[in-house]
Amino acid sequence: LPRTVLRERGFVVADNLNPQKARVLAMLALTRTDDVAEVQRMFDEY
Repeated sequence: LPRTVLRERGFVVADNLNPQKARVLAMLALTRTDDVAEVQRMFDEY
């Protein structure tokens, strides 16, 4: 599925991060917020 479809369905898309880095970023992001849009913003930034 295209990334836009996944985002519309509420998934956080890691784009070019490998699974290990995405997992660490997800753990750190979830210590700050549980808002999906904010977590996605963090993934887009890093």
